[in-house]
Amino acid sequence: MAEDSGDRTEPATAKRLSKAREEGNVPRSRELSTFSITMTGVVMLTVLASACGGIPELIQPDRTGFLIDSLAPEALARQIRDLAAQPALRDAVARNALEAWRGHYTLAEYQRRILSIMETAGTSARR
Repeated sequence: MAEDSGDRTEPATAKRLSKAREEGNVPRSRELSTFSITMTGVVMLTVLASACGGIPELIQPDRTGFLIDSLAPEALARQIRDLAAQPALRDAVARNALEAWRGHYTLAEYQRRILSIMETAGTSARR
């Protein structure tokens, strides 16, 4: 039996992108998750994400965002309450995320990544 790497990343197809826009979320795709988390940091919003898939590699816990071990609504609600009660921590983490973005991405790299995502979506739409 083949070894399961645990990666459940799905390709970013035009249909998935359209459905995600309609539902107001991001489909399960490493490219889109990376983009969504990165853009959240750029506009200095606090990232709150599940600790699964490729997400832990994108977030430095309690420094550039917060990871939730459980997707249970109670766990998410508890984290939101904790952040609401600590605006200084929330703002510091958001600033850290912006600084991390500035340190890792140049405009040229950002453009390359966006074009790659768009090409992938366009290729999928033509299939």
